[in-house]
Amino acid sequence: MISSAALVISMGAVFTACEGPAGPAGKDGSNGTNGTNGANGANGNATCGVCHNAGTVMFAKILEYENSVHFTGGDIEGDRGNPCISCHTSEGFVQRAASGLDTATSLSATYSPVNCRTCHFIHTNYDSTDWSLRTTSQVSMMINKSITLPDLGKGNLCANCHQPRLPSPMVGATGTDSITITSNRWGLHHGPQSALLTGNAAYQFASAAAYGSSSHKRAKDGCIQCHMSYSLNLTAGGHTFKAGYLSGTTNTINLGACTTCHNGSITATLTAGKVTTDQNAIDTLVSHLLTKLVAAKIIDPATGLLKMKAGKLKITNDEAGAVLNYQMVTEDKSHGVHNLNYATDMLNASIAIFP
Repeated sequence: MISSAALVISMGAVFTACEGPAGPAGKDGSNGTNGTNGANGANGNATCGVCHNAGTVMFAKILEYENSVHFTGGDIEGDRGNPCISCHTSEGFVQRAASGLDTATSLSATYSPVNCRTCHFIHTNYDSTDWSLRTTSQVSMMINKSITLPDLGKGNLCANCHQPRLPSPMVGATGTDSITITSNRWGLHHGPQSALLTGNAAYQFASAAAYGSSSHKRAKDGCIQCHMSYSLNLTAGGHTFKAGYLSGTTNTINLGACTTCHNGSITATLTAGKVTTDQNAIDTLVSHLLTKLVAAKIIDPATGLLKMKAGKLKITNDEAGAVLNYQMVTEDKSHGVHNLNYATDMLNASIAIFP
């Protein structure tokens, strides 16, 4: 007979099973199929090294550009809208060049000044084509779409921005008819260089003979040929875009631009003397025309802007044309060097319409 104490002990016992020894290992499974080898990446030495190498060419171009007015005076400040962004910002010009339009179609949320990527395809293909110009197509003028500028080669890129804007309202064809202007800043804006260089878009008076042109209009690469001739100690030529440099207070011509077309034996003295004489002659004509415009109460001598009365200026088309011709020469800033004959003829014709 089992006692109650023994029964309690028997019922409260916990029995644990013991694990037996491990069995033999199973056979390995079959190997999986190898994946396809990926393509080799581009050789950084063969791509980046096109520009980023031990040479100083790119470094020198950057230093030249930092001495240019494009870098120091691009006028990007402020909330600029269309059409300003098309020339005053890199993003605006890139969009414009890609679309083939006169202006960009929209304002980027962020934008930068004109820089290497504005004119070149930097970091696009990572090879020598990154230095290619964004456009070298001939340019139709904003002021008159019927005028296509002569082929300026690489200089076609420059002409996209360095051309007169379309004044509003535009001068009519009949010189004696009147035009009412409502802005004292009416006119061609600040970049008519390609027009003067090629002898285009000046106001032609019916009473005057057609304006002549000098040989500069036939420069193969237009602006580039003179403004980007060999670099002179980072102060002129190259990506400074300067045709001369200051030596003290004297402007010295970068002769590398001149001798490509003119006699190779040309001297600095002869060149400086000829240019100075020509520029002084143009400045005299400009001063004479300004005197006429001030006397006619068209330009305010205190501001240099149009003289408005009750927010308006009503003048004849010929008088307005004289204002445009005055602006073309003064805003060109070469003092007639770009096209001496054209500047001389248009200024003389403009002076002649006033008593």
